[in-house]
Amino acid sequence: MTDDIKENAADQIDLTADIARLDAELKSLREATRTAISDDDLGDLITQLEDMIPEGERAKLPASGSREHQIFSRINAVLRTQKAPLVPETDTKRPALTTPPTDYTGLPAHARIAAGYGKA
Repeated sequence: MTDDIKENAADQIDLTADIARLDAELKSLREATRTAISDDDLGDLITQLEDMIPEGERAKLPASGSREHQIFSRINAVLRTQKAPLVPETDTKRPALTTPPTDYTGLPAHARIAAGYGKA
């Protein structure tokens, strides 16, 4: 029985080196594919962000540099153009010169009587 095992072991081929080489090639192909897809996606994202920025602001954006830097600068430009002011708009009309008449209906009876004496 041990002779049969030795004969079967001799018939087997050592594939560990080939498997390791194929794994390395597969990993490099995956990285190349992932990079190619992300470059296309980043280019599309940059153009979509540029469409959201007004024409006057587009001239200020950097055209060179890494894709990540270009995306970051375009996101900042979009946020600057779409940001609502934090401080509400100031009321610029002039105050009224006459005061409106005082409403005494909510006062108790003795307070209304006292207020009537104050008018005379």
